[in-house]
Amino acid sequence: MTAKQEAIRLLDTIQEDDLVIICRILRKFSEGGTESHPAGDIDFSKFHIPTERGNRADEYVRELRNDDRV
Repeated sequence: MTAKQEAIRLLDTIQEDDLVIICRILRKFSEGGTESHPAGDIDFSKFHIPTERGNRADEYVRELRNDDRV
């Protein structure tokens, strides 16, 4: 399988909404970040997966510090 065929196979597994965002990101990188496609129109938070640990990081670190006493 050629690289192009492999890329097409992988792209077929992605939802259309996400595919548009991915194409914008790739175009931005391939053009060297020109002003014609500012990063402001790409919502990177869509790709963030929130975790319980991330939501309460300060409390988590505090627990680690306090619970290491013997």
